[in-house]
Amino acid sequence: MRYSLHLNSLNFFKDELLYSFLARLAVHLSLESPKALIEAVFDSRSTAATIAIPGHLQKLYSSGCLPPRYTIDQIIHQHTLFPLVSSFIRPELRVELLSNMRNGNASRLFVRSGLAANRLPKLTFLRYCPLCLLDQKNKFGIGHWQRIHQIVAVQHCAIHRCKLLGLKGEQLGYERHTFHPLRIKSCDQVPHYEIGEHEAIVEAKCRELLNQGEPITPTFHQWTNYYLELAQTAECRKGKYIKFEPIEELVKQRWPEAFLSKNGLVNTKSSSSWLHSIFRKHRKSFSYLEHIVVNGAIKGPDFSIVECVKQASNMAKETETIYCEGTRKTSARSTHDMAEWQNLLALNGPKSARKLRPNLYARLYREDRSRLLDANNQFKVARTHNSSRINWKQRDKKAAKSLLKIIDDFDAHLSFRRLTKRFLIYRLPRSASIEKKPTKYVLTHALLEKYSESIFEFQIRRITNTILTSDHHSRYKRWWLLRNSGLSEQRLTKEVRIFIDKILPSEFFTLELTNTQRNSYEQ
Repeated sequence: MRYSLHLNSLNFFKDELLYSFLARLAVHLSLESPKALIEAVFDSRSTAATIAIPGHLQKLYSSGCLPPRYTIDQIIHQHTLFPLVSSFIRPELRVELLSNMRNGNASRLFVRSGLAANRLPKLTFLRYCPLCLLDQKNKFGIGHWQRIHQIVAVQHCAIHRCKLLGLKGEQLGYERHTFHPLRIKSCDQVPHYEIGEHEAIVEAKCRELLNQGEPITPTFHQWTNYYLELAQTAECRKGKYIKFEPIEELVKQRWPEAFLSKNGLVNTKSSSSWLHSIFRKHRKSFSYLEHIVVNGAIKGPDFSIVECVKQASNMAKETETIYCEGTRKTSARSTHDMAEWQNLLALNGPKSARKLRPNLYARLYREDRSRLLDANNQFKVARTHNSSRINWKQRDKKAAKSLLKIIDDFDAHLSFRRLTKRFLIYRLPRSASIEKKPTKYVLTHALLEKYSESIFEFQIRRITNTILTSDHHSRYKRWWLLRNSGLSEQRLTKEVRIFIDKILPSEFFTLELTNTQRNSYEQ
């Protein structure tokens, strides 16, 4: 069913998430089914309700549900969390993500943007400020989700100085097609919350990033040069050598250990830690919070994170290195060296051969670099990832036990939602690992295949629940049974039609009747 979505009466509130706008649109159109909304605005029944970086915005724009004065770029920069990551990724990746937000899948965006792999904990609940909600209801008559409240590093409302609350029972990922509106009938008494200086700094810098408008995106080479200059400012640099001990002390003085631990930014002493890596050559992007922590420790609390990005963008860009091939004739010695090197490659591979004969490698590199690299590629050894430190069998057994317990808890609840494989996985610890590594969790995935509900099983359970909870003591009507089960003739599967047509008339439609009444009815 298609809806007329050209609704100029709906508009975005300030700092409102696009997710929140679509949730309000569902309320405005009285759409109770989540699939009905995504079918109306995205012309698809499989689009996920994404909070941070949504996709398929071109379809959304074409549906006519957005206010006419908004462009797609305005929505991306003013009503999503994309500005949090856009300044800290490669410029070409930023262009790719913007294109995918228009026409691509949100799950790909979550991975490509770095949100899936960064050290920060993932948001598990939609959050709100109870006092902001009261103000919204008094001013607009309805509440909405604010962008700043959905940033995992922000734990408080800067306006009312109270702790953010999570919406209980609506955990993200469980109902991936549902846009949840902010519906709280009454707010409990809000206790006073002492905001630490570090929390105020993080909130202010995150708000600054969200409101920066069109973001600037420095290259990795520019970020490398920026942090070399930043170390020079802190007198922690000698040439290209960085003294990490004073930088680590500055970080610990400015940021409490509990805050760093909560956000996954501990273990700064290791040479491979994020703090060491951010001052080295940048080969990957770092999260907004890592940039805020380092700049806040060295520059003090009054720094501007947007100005830091601008300073990085003004650094010298990387110049391409041009390798000049030697024009010398191949000598007898170089031919002998190459034959010796190929023998080493055949026995050891490129990396081990280089360690065994570094002088031979250096001589060949100087004389004929391209020929050396071609020889190395011929004997390239496939990389093997050592995962022996993880006992996958034990993890699999532990996950399987947790899954059986979850299934037992839901077994008695006939009115509960459909127990899909995804729903059950997201109830388990290490859900991402279980979802992405089925070969490691063989027992768990076997149980998921066995106990996850298909569509026809879920429909039969809904019909059974309607019959068992009904007070009727006479024959059931087909339309009444479907309506009270939340089903329709169009959505019934073949198995459910057989269940209704063949089994129910003889066994359930005459519940509580006497034998005489039953015999007369059957005749």
